[in-house]
Amino acid sequence: MEKKIIFLGDSITAWNSELKNIENSENFGVPGFISRDIVWQLQGDDEETISGHTACLMVGVNDIMMGISIEKTLSNIKEIIEMLKKRFEKIIFISILPIDNVNMNKNIQKLNENIKNIDGIKFLDVHNYFLNEHEMIDYKFTTDGAHLSNYGYEILNKEIFKII
Repeated sequence: MEKKIIFLGDSITAWNSELKNIENSENFGVPGFISRDIVWQLQGDDEETISGHTACLMVGVNDIMMGISIEKTLSNIKEIIEMLKKRFEKIIFISILPIDNVNMNKNIQKLNENIKNIDGIKFLDVHNYFLNEHEMIDYKFTTDGAHLSNYGYEILNKEIFKII
């Protein structure tokens, strides 16, 4: 049997239509989710539904946009990763993408730097692929300054498919 891949995250994950083309995968992304929601999602699961070989996680941008501290968001992400380590052989954290707000992007970058150093994960750093010269998401990759356009998903998926 092929190894099962699970995707967890917010609307960026939920609306990634190409993920359904990956054999033996399931997308548990939910629009609007913050890191705490994924903690609850995993706590409320029977551990068989959200389990497999590889977990791909992308979360944190909504936390930053809602003003949740980097420290609290990082704590939640570490808790998520600890839960995932019990269910998956491989955990991939896909870096938080930039948005169209320079100040928030500074916090996103700080959070990414902290996540990158968490033991037991593979960090897929795609953040800078999406930046323009003004340190914001380049408008060719986005529909509204936060969500990805088809071209944005094309770039993201190319990198995801290389690593899974």
